[in-house]
Amino acid sequence: MLRLLRVAGDSMAPTAGAGSLVLALPWPRRWLRVGQLVIARVDADALIIKRLRQVDGDSIVLSSDNPHVESAYCNVPLSLHRIVARAVPLSVARTRSAA
Repeated sequence: MLRLLRVAGDSMAPTAGAGSLVLALPWPRRWLRVGQLVIARVDADALIIKRLRQVDGDSIVLSSDNPHVESAYCNVPLSLHRIVARAVPLSVARTRSAA
């Protein structure tokens, strides 16, 4: 099932910053490739969008595009089964420039 999601934080800026829309595409795990944007379940009520940095059997490593934002789910081994969809950015929210 396709889902439209709004990004809440800036960890994936500039690819998909806060307010951006992403399309969640059901994606067979065997089709996953390093570099793709994915949506992962981190608990019963929360999803995150991250870049797939490494796949090793049933283990994955995710990363953020924004080097200034840290995440507890990045750069650590996670279960491949956390991935629920591939993410496709549809719009990028514009950020305000400092005056």
